[in-house]
Amino acid sequence: MVKKSKSPEVHTAKAHTKSQEKEHTQKPTTVEQVPIENNKQISAKDSNREEKSYASDTKKEIKDKESVKPFKTSFEKWIESSLLDPQAKEDSGSTINLGREGLKNSFQVKKFLMSPAGIEVVNEISHHIVLEKNILLQHQEKIQEHELFMRRLKAALFLWYLSEKSEAAEKVKEIIHDQNEKAIKDAGKTSTPSSTQPSSTQQNEALQSMLREYDDLIKRAQENAAKREDLEKNLNKLERQGKEIEDKYDLYEQEASTEELDSFLVDTEDLSLDEIEERMEFFSRDGDKLMQLMSKHQGDEQMTQSLQREHDGIKMKLAALQVMRDVHKGEKSFVNEKGEPASLKDAKLIINKNQEVIGHNGQFYLVQKGQWDAIKGNSEALEKAEKDYANAQKDMVGIKLEATIQRLTLKMEEQLEELNNFIISRDPADNEKVPELMQRHNGANLKLANLQDMLAVHRGEKRFIDAKGNPVDSLKEAEFVIGKEQKLAEIDGKFYPIHQEQRILEKDGKFYLLNQNENWESIEHSPEKQKQAEQAFDRLKYETPMTVKKLVHHNRGLETTVHKGRVEEARQQVQDNKKEGLEIANSISKYQATMSNALSQMNQPNLSQDTPTLSPSGGSTSASSPKPTPSLASVTMFFKAKIEEMKNSETSGLTRDQLKKLQLQNQIPAGPARNYYTLAMNQLPRKGPIPFQMMQSLLRNLERFGVDTTKPSVTSIQSETDKAQEQRYNPFDITPTPFKAS
Repeated sequence: MVKKSKSPEVHTAKAHTKSQEKEHTQKPTTVEQVPIENNKQISAKDSNREEKSYASDTKKEIKDKESVKPFKTSFEKWIESSLLDPQAKEDSGSTINLGREGLKNSFQVKKFLMSPAGIEVVNEISHHIVLEKNILLQHQEKIQEHELFMRRLKAALFLWYLSEKSEAAEKVKEIIHDQNEKAIKDAGKTSTPSSTQPSSTQQNEALQSMLREYDDLIKRAQENAAKREDLEKNLNKLERQGKEIEDKYDLYEQEASTEELDSFLVDTEDLSLDEIEERMEFFSRDGDKLMQLMSKHQGDEQMTQSLQREHDGIKMKLAALQVMRDVHKGEKSFVNEKGEPASLKDAKLIINKNQEVIGHNGQFYLVQKGQWDAIKGNSEALEKAEKDYANAQKDMVGIKLEATIQRLTLKMEEQLEELNNFIISRDPADNEKVPELMQRHNGANLKLANLQDMLAVHRGEKRFIDAKGNPVDSLKEAEFVIGKEQKLAEIDGKFYPIHQEQRILEKDGKFYLLNQNENWESIEHSPEKQKQAEQAFDRLKYETPMTVKKLVHHNRGLETTVHKGRVEEARQQVQDNKKEGLEIANSISKYQATMSNALSQMNQPNLSQDTPTLSPSGGSTSASSPKPTPSLASVTMFFKAKIEEMKNSETSGLTRDQLKKLQLQNQIPAGPARNYYTLAMNQLPRKGPIPFQMMQSLLRNLERFGVDTTKPSVTSIQSETDKAQEQRYNPFDITPTPFKAS
């Protein structure tokens, strides 16, 4: 009964102690932590003393059990720890958990690489690296093979190009080679003993004829070279002229353009009073001269009309200059459209000093000063004032054009004076400026012609016509400019200015200019009238109705076409000259080969008693020959003797003065041989012996002078003929041979 009366707290403490003992049995490594945690729980309950005493008894009981803990192996401990708390002992860096957690630090990477799986991965990576290297090497080999193939292909194409390019030269070389072989064979035939062999005199004559032909070829080559030089100079000159033509017409088109003309008109400056009076005096003298000419040609109606038109033009110029002089004197003034004073550049109309411009209801009127109040209610007076304003504007346009023409004329006179000074100057630099200044002066003339056409159209003396034959007001749109009483007649795409009452008639391929009331029936039976009408049409060819701009463009096309034809002709002449020079060079090569073989045959000793010996024609030496040009045989003997003297000389070296004393130049035939000797003498040193190399070069070129350089008197080198001569059997020779005993 006593046991049953135990308090619930004691029963709870015992149960808790049993659970701690069970936990201590399962986890021996954490035995010491259990009482510490229980002490913390019991210390939190200071109000229950029985639990504290029971806890101390329990601690002692646990220590007693701990002293008798059974022995367990490490494997059993690992099994128990793994079964009790698998998450606490699991290795987060193992290869099993890599797919779930990954490599988080270098230690895990190192650990993974040292594992079997890591070693396998490293091996696989190495295998892939080796495979990529092999693929890269194969790719590089393919690239190298392709580059090698392309280089071989380019080399093959280049060789094919060279072979095609040198095909003509190869053919020429083959022809020369064949001719040389033929000449050698022919020379061999002449050297064999024959009853029909020509004499030495005939051989010398043949060689002299060959030399003459050779000299002719040399002269032709020299003439060809000189002609080529002249042709090339002419071609270069034509090409420079072509550039000058382009520059000239570029300047002309710029000066004749409407944009340049508009700019020049805008920048027009007023003439000074002295300049105006000077121009008026000049035109007055011209007017007086024209009046005198008109009085002399009163019977010639056509001449009188032409002089009268020119005189009327001068009167208009004088009137315009008079207006500008009145402006300077205060009689007139330049004003803008509102009547405010302005310069010639900005002026819109010209008025008298007693006139003024009135603006009323958007319209301007030119009236006398103080008259506006009297006429503003009169419609007729207002209409007249409005017309006066328009006429003043029109007069201002003519005045401005005339002032621009006079300003440009003064500028051109200054250019002429400067041009004259450059022409008479002795300074080459001034003379070089003449063409450029001349082109600028011509450009100013074109601008002046444009201004005169504009002034004539403004005065009603001429008309602007476009390409379709319609009248226009602007020079920019115009293609032709004709008189006010003229019209354009088109024939075969060309336009001719004729009088409005005239017409052009075509009959049997001829053209006739017929006047009013004329037809073919009226001139059919009159050869004189037919001739006059035909001549009248021919004169139209020299009258151009084109504007200055179109005329410049037309002349540029004509001159450029003609010049290009001259350039092409000059280039063709140069090409023909080069072909001729190539033919002459081939002929010279042929003659040189033939002459070399002939000279070699003449200088060879007789191999047989039947072969006649070549003897010089006209004597044994060239000095006794009466001919101006010595024969080759005499030249050979002369040089042989001189060279023998030089070889037998006691001096160790021959000097230039000693060689000059031999007077070899007079014995050398005129032509290339003498030219070479003179050139060689100029290259020799003036003091001391002649160097060995120069002497050897002179000896090697003695073939040109008719000397065989393989002769014993010249050199110790034996020719093929000498070797054959020594190999012949000599009965007096004591040298042992296979045919006699020693």
